Amino acid sequence: PVITSSATVSAPENGTAVTTISATDAESSSIAYSISGTDAALFSIDASSGVLTFNTAPDYELIDPFAADNTYSLTVSASDGVNATNQDVTITVTNVEGGPVFSSAAAITVDENQTSVVTLTASDDENDTIAFTITGGTDQDSFELSNGVVSFKAAPNYEVKTSYTLTVAATEVGTDALNSVEQTIVVSVADVNDTPTSSSIPDVIVNQGVALDALDVTGYFADVDAGDTLTYSADFGGRPPMTLTDGILPSYTFGNDDVGAIDVTITATDSNNASKSESFTITVNNVNDAAIITALDGAITEGVATVSGTATHTDIDANNDDNFFTAVTDVATYGTYTVTTAGAWTYTLDNTNTTIDALTTAATTTDTITVTADDGTTKDVTI
Repeated sequence: PVITSSATVSAPENGTAVTTISATDAESSSIAYSISGTDAALFSIDASSGVLTFNTAPDYELIDPFAADNTYSLTVSASDGVNATNQDVTITVTNVEGGPVFSSAAAITVDENQTSVVTLTASDDENDTIAFTITGGTDQDSFELSNGVVSFKAAPNYEVKTSYTLTVAATEVGTDALNSVEQTIVVSVADVNDTPTSSSIPDVIVNQGVALDALDVTGYFADVDAGDTLTYSADFGGRPPMTLTDGILPSYTFGNDDVGAIDVTITATDSNNASKSESFTITVNNVNDAAIITALDGAITEGVATVSGTATHTDIDANNDDNFFTAVTDVATYGTYTVTTAGAWTYTLDNTNTTIDALTTAATTTDTITVTADDGTTKDVTI
């Protein structure tokens, strides 16, 4: 037989086809083919058709266990049953420029309220440098890409949108073919408990002794989580905290001890124990409380010049001192009197008064003097 097929063959990587060995024989039309030689174990040949194939598709970049230089040698034989002809064949595997293959996920779930999405990864057979771009998708404008890292431009909100779609491309850099492949990514947003939000609660001014209206604080707080409920509490700074039923700060009448500024903190807490607080000030204005004056009545006998006593008082108002009176020198009906700031009073009888002078034995009459505490509270003393 005469082998007519080429002794040098080029075969692309990633496939098993090599070539077809062909031969002619003037005396016989039945030719059988076989192979031997250095790399024969890596090949198979159809004895009747001469089709030569790799047993395993070669990888141009993966040398081991194949030839280090991607060149293989074997001997082919064509036999007519009587005579055989051999030919050394050299097979060279050629590179096939492969496109990138994504290894990063196409379906991703991320938490709401943050921007991280995924780091893109891809490779190709030639270990080329891969560049990534965003090329499309319904929600592509919601994303940005830097150094292969995909991020949301603004943190997603589960309560607004739960799923986003974008398309990214992986493209070889610096190759002639510049092969590129696209991947559609679906980003699902997972619900994360959101902390309640709040707005400022205005300060309140109330007079001592006047009831402060009940205050509904629910309008100052909100929770975007669907179905979540808030509970409320109030802290008055140094006083026992209060749980607010239905978010209502109950009506309350402030006393003298409450005069001044009271800092109140309202806290709203959701079912996952996340909370938000707002503070405001209740200013309790002082209203004068009448002093409690103690002063005994006095008695004097006609012909006697004076009678004295001392008045005392207490006053719960912090700005009014106890036992401090308005100093007075004044005229009564039947005499005159003085009161010192210490509450000491003296009544001087006018024994020349016709009414006094006309009193008979055992007869009496009365006169009145007035003591005044420094807050203006008065008390009459009967003489």
